[in-house]
Amino acid sequence: MTPIANRERSPHPGTPWNFRAASLDELYTVWKASAGSLEWRCLFTLPPWLSSWWKFFGKGDGLRLLLVEGPDGPTGFAPLRIRGDTAMFAGSPDVCDYLDIVTAPDTADGFARALFAHLRNTGIRELVFNSVRKDAVVWTDLMPIARTAGWDVSCEQEGISFEIDLPHTWEAYLSQLNGKQRHELRRKLRRLHEAGDIQFRLIDSADDMADAFDVFIDLFKSGHTEKAAFMTDPMSGFFRALGAAFTEERMFKLGMLSLNGTAVSATMCFDYRSTRYLYNSGYAPDCKSLSVGLLCKVLSIQNAIAGGLSCYDLLKGEEIYKQRLGGKPRAIYRCRIKLP
Repeated sequence: MTPIANRERSPHPGTPWNFRAASLDELYTVWKASAGSLEWRCLFTLPPWLSSWWKFFGKGDGLRLLLVEGPDGPTGFAPLRIRGDTAMFAGSPDVCDYLDIVTAPDTADGFARALFAHLRNTGIRELVFNSVRKDAVVWTDLMPIARTAGWDVSCEQEGISFEIDLPHTWEAYLSQLNGKQRHELRRKLRRLHEAGDIQFRLIDSADDMADAFDVFIDLFKSGHTEKAAFMTDPMSGFFRALGAAFTEERMFKLGMLSLNGTAVSATMCFDYRSTRYLYNSGYAPDCKSLSVGLLCKVLSIQNAIAGGLSCYDLLKGEEIYKQRLGGKPRAIYRCRIKLP
């Protein structure tokens, strides 16, 4: 077994890593102040998301938001919760599709080594990380360091997500689909427009959000029995908290498809770092024959292309429509590290 020094080494020679626990309120301030110096790549570890999750689902575990500071300010952040001698990500896999730690550019390796040393020194003996993508710092830095040290490391696939690389034009997107998919999509869009007056709009202002969100929740619960059971009072509160928090940040996008003036389908999305994330959706079951649930997503994709976004992330789940819309699979893992 190759030892890793317990001393927490800084990227600045002669300066130790300074780990300390931060509050959610403080973390929000750090996020706004460090947008250019820390790589906040993961939507689901942004402070507004973590705050909403903690408010409705986080009770019962010790929240430990580890902020790392150097002489020039924050150099990293690990959103953790502690259960006994085990550390895991803050955030639940059922509402956080991806999770990761946050580092400054070119410091991930040093941060990972210092994080291991800090956690070992504070009595943590096991790390369990859910919702890890292959481009996450956990995968690219933490896991290789632990393997090289000869520690007990395991990773197993826990799910799959789908992403669409968006071209510059709608016609170019259609050309990415195979002939059958392209024909079916055009046929469904034609049938929808033949059914009446069609309008798709993106709602992203606080003034319109409250009423629109009520419509979204109704559509979400009416389409499927499973979805209705999923949308408990705490879950509804969580969704609304996300909507309010990310509307303030101009990231929340509620897509609404109307037929003859009545909302028949809706998408709940977040725009972040040139990507639109499709978090959830709902539709009116009496319009199912018109494929309004699918076509609301399609129109959201069209809107994202028009807005210059480069990726449409369909997030976790293996629903067949994701492949038919051109989504490419991305594996998601559960990783475990036992510290000596």
